[in-house]
Amino acid sequence: MKKKILFLIFAIGGALLFTYFATQNQRNNQQLASLEKVVDNKQIVYSFYEDDDLDGLSNAEETIYGSKPEVSDTDGDTYTDGDEVKNGYDPIVAGSARLSDRNTQSATIQYFSWLRENKNILEPQIENFLIEEFVSSRPELLSLEEIADDSISVTTSNSKELIRAYLAEVNKISLPEGLVSYREIASDFNKESYETLNDLLGKIELSYLDFSYLEVPLAAKEIQKGYLSIIKTFSSIFSDLKYNKEDPVQIEINLKKANKLIERSQEIERLKLELIQKYEIS
Repeated sequence: MKKKILFLIFAIGGALLFTYFATQNQRNNQQLASLEKVVDNKQIVYSFYEDDDLDGLSNAEETIYGSKPEVSDTDGDTYTDGDEVKNGYDPIVAGSARLSDRNTQSATIQYFSWLRENKNILEPQIENFLIEEFVSSRPELLSLEEIADDSISVTTSNSKELIRAYLAEVNKISLPEGLVSYREIASDFNKESYETLNDLLGKIELSYLDFSYLEVPLAAKEIQKGYLSIIKTFSSIFSDLKYNKEDPVQIEINLKKANKLIERSQEIERLKLELIQKYEIS
């Protein structure tokens, strides 16, 4: 089990940082920064340097904020999308709605707001050192999925036989193998990738269910929660690939979560070893 879980972890953690656009923010750069997105079976390129509707938001920023790159005032409230974002207002909701009022804000929108408010950087820059600083101010962004106590079946018994049986069943459960790196999936994500991704998510869900059905001795409660947390986090990380163009910073954050997953996996192995030694399980 350890080998298979760590294979998935290193498939993410071993990848190089996926850069979505050129780090040099010079408008004469021949390789223009851009996002690509499939719309009606067509691959559409949204540039960070081009602003088709001249509203102060680049075409790529419009994609991230949800506004229309061909309409200067998406919500029709007489303020351009660029002016609204610059002043912290939501460009897709008419009136005085703030961006911070959105029920769910993408990590990229949070990051862009942080750049304006804390770094006085108005032009979007997805740079590794800036993301590191951004994440350090919001450590919750690297949190793994939590597992509630009442979501696992725990028996009060701590018999040697039950613990041995639990550990044996754990070692039988496999996770999907043969994955290409997270970076490669994200960088080459297209319409055809959805089928592959959904198949992968289905296999991860089956592994989660296999663990959920185990009879867990009380002494192995934290081990069980650790395994489920890792699998659930994997599911979340790969699900985010569906929104990799609208939320590129989240993909970068997910890459950074790899270290947390490795730490959790190492903790599980330590707890298993302590359990084996305590109950003298051969």
